[in-house]
Amino acid sequence: MMQPTLRALLLRVLDNCIINYFKKIYWEAFRFATVGFISMAIDFAIFISLTRLTSYFHEHYLQANVIGFCIAVINSYLLNKYWTFKQKKGHDWQEFFKFIGIMMVGSFIIAQTALYTSVEILHIYDLIGKIVGVIIGYIWNFFTAKYIV
Repeated sequence: MMQPTLRALLLRVLDNCIINYFKKIYWEAFRFATVGFISMAIDFAIFISLTRLTSYFHEHYLQANVIGFCIAVINSYLLNKYWTFKQKKGHDWQEFFKFIGIMMVGSFIIAQTALYTSVEILHIYDLIGKIVGVIIGYIWNFFTAKYIV
């Protein structure tokens, strides 16, 4: 039986490190997408419940959107912190508010504007406007994260 060379051993170790690194990144990306989907589902469920089950929020759909957004963002922050990225340290308010700040532009201001524009100016069904806002907000968040963060 032939002894592996030092070069072969180093290559095997390096290959294992790279493979393990990409496995970790893959599962983090999968969990991140899952959290995004869960948070979006929570946001839509709250929005639909409030606007369809109460006359107040049917008229004040933007306020219902704020409530759904806030609960979804808190869910997203906590799930990403403790499940996606498996951070063990306790709660960090500065980190939380930084996350909220990023989400305010992409997932709130853009989505809120798209919802308002769709309903009030274009006279489109509110759920279609909400979907358009989510898509535009997602595109904004992706490119902001890619090129700025």
